[in-house]
Amino acid sequence: MPAISTVKENVAYVRNKVPKEVVIVAAAKKQSIRKILEAADAGIRIIGENYVQEAEHVHDHIKDMPGVELHCIGPLQSNKVRKAVKIFDMIQTVDSLKLAKEIDKRAAGLNKPGAEGMPAAEKKPEGTGGPSLGSPGSRYPILLQVNIGKEESKSGVMPEDCAELARDISSLGNLRIMGLMAIPPYFAQPEYGRGYFREMKQLFDTLAMTEIPGVEMRWLSMGMSPDYEIAVQEGANMVRIGTAFFGERV
Repeated sequence: MPAISTVKENVAYVRNKVPKEVVIVAAAKKQSIRKILEAADAGIRIIGENYVQEAEHVHDHIKDMPGVELHCIGPLQSNKVRKAVKIFDMIQTVDSLKLAKEIDKRAAGLNKPGAEGMPAAEKKPEGTGGPSLGSPGSRYPILLQVNIGKEESKSGVMPEDCAELARDISSLGNLRIMGLMAIPPYFAQPEYGRGYFREMKQLFDTLAMTEIPGVEMRWLSMGMSPDYEIAVQEGANMVRIGTAFFGERV
């Protein structure tokens, strides 16, 4: 990637590398509010945060920006769910029935704007929104995080258990599964990870064909700064970009 100095230019560079239908999440962990707002000003409509405490601060700055959403892309502890459902428009990291039940409990009665994961671009002028939740009273959207590499150091449901978890969660009245999320193993040469992305797409397609009530395989969130192009080639329609936008974390 060429030496690019501004967040706006970095966003444009990445945007030109992927099809326009691919949704880009700005992974803003440990980034300054200034840089996050620069990404939003450059057209990014989803900010991803790993921690509830940091997300609260970001939420205060973006809550009045039309079409800009905040997604949870890091592990979520049960004791943080009450706050999480109030500030996040989607939680991408659900990996257990226990966590899903807590989110379901806290989401009951929420009057969140949006369309159960429908990209706002489908409903609003181009460039004015991301995957918003839907009409008031709609189910709270989540993604299931899959531990596709079966790594002990990472969160996520095992691939072979994903369908069962989806069925269990589908019975919860306040949630709607909108797809899958994964963080494959890291390789210095991103091409080596292609097989994991391919396996995720196969799992995604298999779940889509099962047609579990309350489960919609709309979003396949995978691929980060080093490997997003390969992820998109293998079927990702949502990528999470941090370093390529903001530079190394400080």
